[in-house]
Amino acid sequence: MRCFATLFLGAAVVAAGASPAAHSTVGNIASMTAGAAPDAAPAIADLNQMRSRDLKKLLRTRGVDTWGLLQKEDLVAALIPLLERETPAAQERAAAAWEAGELQREEQAAAAKVLAEAEKRAAAQTARAERMRARGAVQRAHELEEQARYELASVKAMELAAAAMAANATAAKNNATTA
Repeated sequence: MRCFATLFLGAAVVAAGASPAAHSTVGNIASMTAGAAPDAAPAIADLNQMRSRDLKKLLRTRGVDTWGLLQKEDLVAALIPLLERETPAAQERAAAAWEAGELQREEQAAAAKVLAEAEKRAAAQTARAERMRARGAVQRAHELEEQARYELASVKAMELAAAAMAANATAAKNNATTA
């Protein structure tokens, strides 16, 4: 009850515009919640009214070891990043990042597949050229080898061009985000 009264009075002091003492639990919690994400504020504001036992329980359910967290502000400081990650906006950002990563992985897999197929065709043409060379058709064998090298080089060039375009698009996106 004493802790709740202290928090309630401290919240009233903060609401009144006065700054609580820098070393007090209320002052530390107020300073931590001030920098929190806007959509996480209601959940974080509720932490001020919770008991330490409940805060520890919240941390344990999220897989955080509470050994050594003795002060309430330590518990709140450990909970704030976890609660911010659980907000809908943070979940949407994480989902978008995952989708972008998944798309990039699919593109890389497709490019690797195209390259593997080109290498397989080049190896088949090289083998065919060796067989022709053994039969005495040296000129035709040389043409097949050149064609295989050209096709493989063109596939690799297209892959490099696609990678450069992706890098430029990412750089433009980052520049637009920072500007």
